[in-house]
Amino acid sequence: SSTAYEGTDIPWTLPIELSDAAMEIKGNVLDLTDDAQWAATVPPHQGRVRLGPNNRTFAVSMYHQLHCLNVLRKVVVDARDNRTHVEHCLPFLLQGLLCRADITLEHSAVLEHKGEKDLGASGVGDVHRCGGDWAQVRRFVEDNQAAW
Repeated sequence: SSTAYEGTDIPWTLPIELSDAAMEIKGNVLDLTDDAQWAATVPPHQGRVRLGPNNRTFAVSMYHQLHCLNVLRKVVVDARDNRTHVEHCLPFLLQGLLCRADITLEHSAVLEHKGEKDLGASGVGDVHRCGGDWAQVRRFVEDNQAAW
């Protein structure tokens, strides 16, 4: 179905068919204090795209979620007060995670923290079936931005 890209007549998602993907969860993939590494997870213009005949601007939710995660990282690393942004980002990330409804079964293990043992899961080494290929989304966004 086509949309006019005006008012509320907009598509629900990017106009691409995502390939299935899987991702093995790994520990410590980014240095918590390396701003450049974290900034590189989001394309320029915070991953926004322009679509339709009037080049209407949209935010891609995946990149909004990554931006919010980076905001929370900075608050932790810098221990600075950014309460307003955090109050937006935590509920946004919560809802994004719920929306994905990742039902991957993670391996459980007895974990110890401060002398206390409990059954838990780190997720490290577990392969998750992703909602789509995030690298494909990145290519689409970068190609779209190149046309600006």
